[in-house]
Amino acid sequence: MNVLVNLSDDKNKPLEKYRPRAKGGEAPKWTLVVEGFWSGSIYHSYSVCQSEQGCWLLNQCSRNGCLDGVTEEDVEEGALNDDQLQAIHNFGSLKKAQEWEFNMICAVWLDPPEGLTAEDAGRQLYEEFVKHGGTEVEERFVEDEEEYDDDEEEYDEVEEDYPEIGDLRDGLILVCYGDDRPDTWIDWLDTLVTEFEKLAEIAESHSLDLDPGPDYRSVQDWQEFCEAIGVNINSRFWEGSMISGQFQMGWIEPNKVYKAKKIGKAVLKQLRQNLFEKIRNSAILDIKKIKNLDSLIESTLNDRASLIAEIAELNACLTATKSSEASLGKLLSEAKANDLSALTLDCLQMACAILNRDRKILLAGPLVLWDDGIVYALTSCGKVPLPAASPPAVLLRALQQSGHPVVEVGEMTCLGHFLFNGNPIYRRGADHISGWVTVWGDTERNRERKFVVADPNHLAVVQAIHEHFKTSDQPS
Repeated sequence: MNVLVNLSDDKNKPLEKYRPRAKGGEAPKWTLVVEGFWSGSIYHSYSVCQSEQGCWLLNQCSRNGCLDGVTEEDVEEGALNDDQLQAIHNFGSLKKAQEWEFNMICAVWLDPPEGLTAEDAGRQLYEEFVKHGGTEVEERFVEDEEEYDDDEEEYDEVEEDYPEIGDLRDGLILVCYGDDRPDTWIDWLDTLVTEFEKLAEIAESHSLDLDPGPDYRSVQDWQEFCEAIGVNINSRFWEGSMISGQFQMGWIEPNKVYKAKKIGKAVLKQLRQNLFEKIRNSAILDIKKIKNLDSLIESTLNDRASLIAEIAELNACLTATKSSEASLGKLLSEAKANDLSALTLDCLQMACAILNRDRKILLAGPLVLWDDGIVYALTSCGKVPLPAASPPAVLLRALQQSGHPVVEVGEMTCLGHFLFNGNPIYRRGADHISGWVTVWGDTERNRERKFVVADPNHLAVVQAIHEHFKTSDQPS
């Protein structure tokens, strides 16, 4: 497969000479291959076209998709997330940031076999581009062939019958779906709805209504709560053999997710405050009605039983914690016999701090316990994984199994490019754990280290960790 790949964003765009031109007043027809977001904000799409010479060309388009639908009023009201604010800052104004678009020919297939469809050629070119280090977007391949015109630079949205959570359709993100009631949610909405339904259950057990106060609309079920924070719930009737139902889907504009999270937390806080106040007032009224000691004892029997059950549950949790502590100590002891004693001791100190819920900063080679209580683990460096049998890897697996919050971090620091093919040369991790002891504070001459995390919200903390250990003493 003879493919030319361009990974740089050089203004010269070395493969642009292959771009087809309009002929006879008719613009070349491009077919959309894949589209989606990268790093949480930058929108990418890849399209394919065949030149007159028979070559297949892959075009990469990048723009600030996080600003779709954002208005000057949103900017003035401060209803923007960090990605949106950064995009506007980079270009100086909302208008310039929304108008910015970057196109380049990123891959050319010089000797394709005959009879290829645009879909097949696009998929193979895209996979080859990603394999050589090109940007991979978080979206599946487009199933049906769609075309756009170079002059208009517009794409037709591809409708799929069964989109997945996080898919983009008509400028909206799918955040939940299910029969009659959604059973699949995007993470941030699942957290909010779960908390709401806990409050609703408490309210029902006390025969009370949920009251969000005068600042928010009434919410008595999950659908009203979702709509109150800006999620639009669509219902579609379906019918089968002697069965039918309503298929529910929730959608929201990407630029309104941050605002929805903020409103959701505020509504839950007000619901919780008003509900518990009603419960307290109701209990006070009941107590005032009690005229003798026997009635008081009888009315508090259930409360004492609940307290006893809660104490038993706490004791069970304590036993489980001690068992986990013993298992963790055994695992670390076994690892200590086969690896660096100092690093193993650091891992043990970190494990003890986590069990004691100490909010302190501790370093154990590639693991960092930060002051937010989260463990940040540098698990790969230049696609070289953390040695699996090392003490930090053993501790990391134990923490993940126990449910402690862990953020996995990868490093893709580019040190240069190969002369013969232009592929990037990445900073590689060591094969032995001894080469990972100072990995958080290591520096590269005249180059900034590039870290990669699944959730871009953690990137600022990761950079802060690197700066902290870069300027402080580390074990040699």
